[in-house]
Amino acid sequence: LDPTRQGALEHLILQERLDLISLHRIKDLVDRKWAAFGRRQFVKRCMGAIGYIIVFLVAVLLPRSSGVRSGFELLLVALTTRNTWFHVREMRMRGIRGHVLRHGVAKLQNVSSLACMFSILIVIWCRISGGSVIDENAALSILSLGIWFNLLWVLLGFRITGHYVIMLYNMIISDMGVFLMIAFVFLGGFSTSFHLLGVDLGQGSRGLLDQVECCIAAMLGSFELEAYRLAPYRRLTTSLALIYVVLLSVLLVNMLIAKMGDTYARISDEADKRWQLEKARLIWSMERSMAVDERACKTCVYWVSVKGKRYLQVEEVDREHWGSGR
Repeated sequence: LDPTRQGALEHLILQERLDLISLHRIKDLVDRKWAAFGRRQFVKRCMGAIGYIIVFLVAVLLPRSSGVRSGFELLLVALTTRNTWFHVREMRMRGIRGHVLRHGVAKLQNVSSLACMFSILIVIWCRISGGSVIDENAALSILSLGIWFNLLWVLLGFRITGHYVIMLYNMIISDMGVFLMIAFVFLGGFSTSFHLLGVDLGQGSRGLLDQVECCIAAMLGSFELEAYRLAPYRRLTTSLALIYVVLLSVLLVNMLIAKMGDTYARISDEADKRWQLEKARLIWSMERSMAVDERACKTCVYWVSVKGKRYLQVEEVDREHWGSGR
């Protein structure tokens, strides 16, 4: 019950040992924990996540002059504070680095939770300092994303949706990360060149940030050649624009799609093992968030005690023997 002590299951989770997580004994341990307290804790968190969304929607959709809205806004702050305390308690047990740099899909939950915390702080500051409604709504828009993205953690607990959440996470972390680093090189080079060549993007706008914005739009398919033809060095600017579109919009984007296809195939081959790993990580996270006395209650016990030591009681069945009629 010592939260600072690393167990065998925690070691497998942190090392991401897919070869061991599917062993019968490990799966039996995960299933025992799930039956003892995991399912109950998961349902509570699911209801909490859904309730969080309902409170948020009521708090932002009602008129600002409504007293009901004020009550739901206070409830929203209370729920966010409770969520913040949960993360603070986990950081005290694991350290800030261990909490922020968590492995697997749990990292997305941490990012969305941090977005919720800072957004609420900004909203409170806007209310206290008399900030504009526009600034407050901008913070609420970030809060909305954080709240809804928290549902990915809920979907992770179900086998039918957990596989897709895992694939999405791996594509974002591995494929998109590499793509953005390579695209940044081309984006920076071509946008600076277009800025120096004096490409007019309309309404007299020739700023570098406007060029970056236009290059990103071109990468997504919104490209007009007319602005580049009107530049002082018409042939050079047009040639660079066409080269940029071919390199980024055609070559790199299609390479990204092909890489995502490879990732999907690789994850699909070991989808069940990865989901078992994430389920074990889910149970481990919920177990660590429980108080010591809560984990020690009789309904959460999944072991037997013999002379003060804990053991797992297992049952082996020789199906071939009993199935043979001997």
